[in-house]
Amino acid sequence: MDAFAHANQLFGAQDGPSSTEGFVGLCYVADDNIETWELGGLIVQSEFRSKGIGTTLARVAIAHTMVYVQPRESRNIVAYVDPGNLGPRSLLSKLGFVSDGSEQSDGVVWDRFRFTHRGLKDLSSWFDDESRGIFDDRHAKIDLGPAKLDDLRNALRDQAERYR
Repeated sequence: MDAFAHANQLFGAQDGPSSTEGFVGLCYVADDNIETWELGGLIVQSEFRSKGIGTTLARVAIAHTMVYVQPRESRNIVAYVDPGNLGPRSLLSKLGFVSDGSEQSDGVVWDRFRFTHRGLKDLSSWFDDESRGIFDDRHAKIDLGPAKLDDLRNALRDQAERYR
């Protein structure tokens, strides 16, 4: 986890405005290989599930990676799911991922999902429209360091228009 955090690849949701409040959700978007980034490790504490935290966290992680690391130039974003784990599949579909076969790693077979151009367009639309009520400091705050949320929205919109 420390390596993800130091590489700005770890994303978290906290319960409360203070940095001392506990995390209720985490995920990462990490360098999978020279061709892909992996969205993974998405977890939300049970008492905070079904509130949109995991979906919002994954959207922010994908958008941040696409805008500030720019994988759309040469990389795909993928997610791997254990074939027996049905839970994340509907979330991945909602985020714009499609099934992309399976892969074997260290003797384990994983179902692979790939982020699509439609997903990019939907993500951009979500940041333009639906996220405005979420990131208004009453419900949630997004910390992008020196960047601003509007910078992220604009850059994401530009990428979505480029890949129509």
